[in-house]
This record gives sequence, C-alpha cells and structure tokens, in this order.
Amino acid sequence: MGHILTWEQFKVPFEVPPASTRKPENLAAVTLSQVPGELVASNDSFSIVISTDSGSISSFNIGGRELLSAPLEPNYWRAPTDNDRGNHMPQRQGIWQLAGTHRVITSVKSEQATPNEVKVTAVAKLPAGHATQSCVYTIHGDGSVEIDSVFEPGDTPLPDLPRVGMQMRVIDALRHVEWYGRGPQENYWDRNLGAPLGIYNDSVDNLWFPYVEPQETGNRTEIRWVSFTDDRGFGLKATGIPLLSFSAWPFRMSELEHEKTPLNIGHKHSAEIVPSDDITVNLDYRQMGVGGDDSWGAPVHTEFSLPATRYEYKFLLEPVGVR
Repeated sequence: MGHILTWEQFKVPFEVPPASTRKPENLAAVTLSQVPGELVASNDSFSIVISTDSGSISSFNIGGRELLSAPLEPNYWRAPTDNDRGNHMPQRQGIWQLAGTHRVITSVKSEQATPNEVKVTAVAKLPAGHATQSCVYTIHGDGSVEIDSVFEPGDTPLPDLPRVGMQMRVIDALRHVEWYGRGPQENYWDRNLGAPLGIYNDSVDNLWFPYVEPQETGNRTEIRWVSFTDDRGFGLKATGIPLLSFSAWPFRMSELEHEKTPLNIGHKHSAEIVPSDDITVNLDYRQMGVGGDDSWGAPVHTEFSLPATRYEYKFLLEPVGVR
C-alpha cells in the first residue's frame, strides 16, 4: 500500500461561518449557596464546588456522579527532561516546583451575576517573589465553567517558568481521550511541526512514553478541544479560548520526577512508575520548549521560553454525554 514520504498543511481561503455561541440567558437557572469552606453553584442537574480555602474547583458533580478526584489547581512545573537536567533547569527554575501547591489564598469573592450565571474570583499569593495567581470561574446553568487564569509576576526578578497551566485529577473511568489539535504523537512548542493538526483519539494509557529515565512526557499542542470520557461517552470536555496544550497520565506527576531532582521524590527508571487509581490531566497555556541542541548545557531557545511576565489564558470545562 505504500507509505507517506512527505506532507503539508495550510489554510485555505474559504469563509467558514462562526461557531454557535452559548447564550446564558437560554440556559437553566443556577443557584449560588455557601457552606463553611465552600461555595456551591448548583441546580437539579449539577453541583460545582469551589473551596474558599484553596480557591479551586474541588467538586464537579454531574447528575449525582463526581468527575474529579483532586481539585483543578495552578501548576508551573514539569518533570525535568534529560535536556532540562543537563542545563540545570531544576536548580535554576526550582522555585516553581511547589509554587502552585504552596500558594496562599488572599481573597475569594462570589456573585450571582444573572439567574443563569454565577461568578467566583479567587486570588492567591505565590511563594515566588511577589507573584500572584487569579482565577475567575463563570458557571453557567448547563454545568459548564469558563475559567480565566491570570499569572502576574509582581515586581521582583524571577526565573523563567517551565509551564503555565492548571492540573486536576479525574476519575479512572474517563480513560477515553479525544482531541482536536496536533498529534497523534506527543509534541512540544519547539517540536510540533511533524505532528499534523487533526482529530485523534486514544486511551490514556497510550498518551505517554516510558523513557529510560522518568521525565516530562505526553504533551500535545495547539488543542482546540479535548474530552475525557467513559465507555458510554460521559465525561468532561475542555475547549481552548482559543487554544490549549494538554497531557494526561494514568499516574501522578511526581512519578515522572527523577530521583535526582531537588525534592528527591522520583524514580531512577520509568519501569518503577506506579499507576494511580485516577487520571492526572494538565490543561495548560503552554510549556517551555524541550530544547536539544545538546543534552549537557544548552538551554531552550529564547523564543520557546516562558519569561516571568503576565500570562492570561481561558478555557471552557463542560460535561459531555449527559443522558
């Protein structure tokens, strides 16, 4: 049957009608309530909880079924690659490893914006100079949540960030992954031109690569949308506004850390990785590139780095396959 020698993709000059937009006023009503430590947006079909202690979505319950096993939280770190370790990234940028985990919430404000819409704004101080992180959650009557994430570096010098994104864990049943973006193989900001734009699907078990030594793996770039569903098609979908990067692993991110990283929490070989009973999902603005001019000191090219400046990105998180 032969095989592909070369290929190319390019935009064609055709007019495409704009995608239909959600009209909140046509959706069901949503009610905002407060209990100790939690803000709850709900109606008869769903319940979404935001913790006032962490400022994170801690529960995403659709039709009585919980989809999260751990909250959606800011993340600025990646498990260092061979190239990262060779150029001393963990030492140079290690301040970001626990910056999201150790953030301190300074305010959480909520409002019933309309009968069909609830807004919650959470602001946190990061343990990195004067940097801050804010998230605005707009919850609609169909159970969808628009998330507007803003990182501000403050006025103190800070090293480049390995990643700007958010991480959550979803229930183990959501193992079927489909995405519209670059693929099918893993790809990165500085290494994605060989990954065609398309619609792909696979099991979460196949979305990472067991490198000899544990390290960052499984990223996909220029994502329009990605869904995580069970055998019946029920689950969660994230849509970039306009684009995301994503990865998903059947284990915790700490399993990808090498034993030589600053916290010494990882493994020497990928064969030692321990699966979890849930799925770790990264929904990112971007990761810095992986570099590779050499593996013993060359940094990632400047145009593929993430200097400590303001970053804002948005995405929509919504249930799919609801019956």
